[in-house]
Amino acid sequence: SVYLNPQGISISENGNRAVIWISAEHVALNTKNELLAVMLHEFAHYKNEDTKFYARNYAFKTIPENVPSVIAREIFTSELYMQTLINAELFEILSSKNREINADAAVKNSPYSQDFINATAKGALFGIYSSYPWGEMCYDVYKGETPVTDFSHRNLANFKEKYKIYGEKWNYTLSHELPQRVDSHPTFKERAEKFGLPPVYTPTIETDPEFLAEQDKLLSYSDSASIKGINQKDYALEREYSYTERKNAMDKYNSDTVNADFLPAHEKIECAQAFMNIDDEKALKILDEIINQSPSTLALYLKGVILAKN
Repeated sequence: SVYLNPQGISISENGNRAVIWISAEHVALNTKNELLAVMLHEFAHYKNEDTKFYARNYAFKTIPENVPSVIAREIFTSELYMQTLINAELFEILSSKNREINADAAVKNSPYSQDFINATAKGALFGIYSSYPWGEMCYDVYKGETPVTDFSHRNLANFKEKYKIYGEKWNYTLSHELPQRVDSHPTFKERAEKFGLPPVYTPTIETDPEFLAEQDKLLSYSDSASIKGINQKDYALEREYSYTERKNAMDKYNSDTVNADFLPAHEKIECAQAFMNIDDEKALKILDEIINQSPSTLALYLKGVILAKN
């Protein structure tokens, strides 16, 4: 079975059947051979029975939710069960990185080792991009009174545009990232070095028209899936918060009838937050005004957030 998953590409198991989870954007970023390399890694998890391990662990952790009787629930909320649950969770966390390394071995010994490192870099770069609340994806998409119908296409296009601006910085991050003491996955740098390859990403582009058409078809399917089940009332509430309130705050600051210099500090903070990720220069200007008038911890923090991104 194959399901959409905005977080990336992964594999799980349900009743001895492999379940593939894919992000349309991640698939669209990869060449055919890069996607093949990623799938080789994921099915190595299945062959190594990692998927069985995670399935058993999940079933154990959710026992209290599924037992029918009060007595059984008492047993599975006992101190012994809770301690066993903590130990199981801890073992899952501590063993995860080693499971990734073992699955990598299947790709390292294949003709697709460079393709896998390229795909790993693309996934990591897209992860860095996704960690920021870009104005195009958290403000512009709410301008209309109905949800946009091309979210995945927009998201991929926005990533490519941002990569042109921040790519050098993001690549530096990948090639210099220090591993955490405990982590679920090796860093890009660790993986590249383990494969005997330099921790440097060189952009690759697919040229096969048939594969490109399939990638676009998946993006279109993801576009459709993203708006299925969206309640108009819920969308209106989200639009009010993400677009209307922010636009009102920006309009207030830019208004000819309001002297922005005399706005209270808390209103200026609201205006600066409204401009953040849409017009960072304007946001910095407002924050500097606040800081120069009366040092504000929040203003200094927000300024740091903007400077760190840029």
